[in-house]
Amino acid sequence: MVIANTVFSDEKNGSDVISTLSDVQLGATAEKYSQVINRLGQEFENRFCDFGQLEPCVSFISNPFMQVDLTCIAEQLSATFNVDAGQVEIEILTLQNDLHLKAHQDAPNFWCL
Repeated sequence: MVIANTVFSDEKNGSDVISTLSDVQLGATAEKYSQVINRLGQEFENRFCDFGQLEPCVSFISNPFMQVDLTCIAEQLSATFNVDAGQVEIEILTLQNDLHLKAHQDAPNFWCL
């Protein structure tokens, strides 16, 4: 205890020890925050991992006349919405072959028709 009092009372050594203790505390705090941020990143990834799988479906819905693999889109839509893939494929073909809808495919209010 005498040595500790001597070290802290000495101006040169005391400031070095205090700054070292501060660095250690900041390191522990930084590590704690780093763990929290890493955990949040992992939770974010887990929660929103389906967005990558939904992207082709969303792209197709935004433009149903784009060239896509109908079977693949039908399977993704059927898995997402729990419907029959064959029926979804028939609906997509019906939609894509509708002449009235094709004529208005570039309209900004296409889905309001």
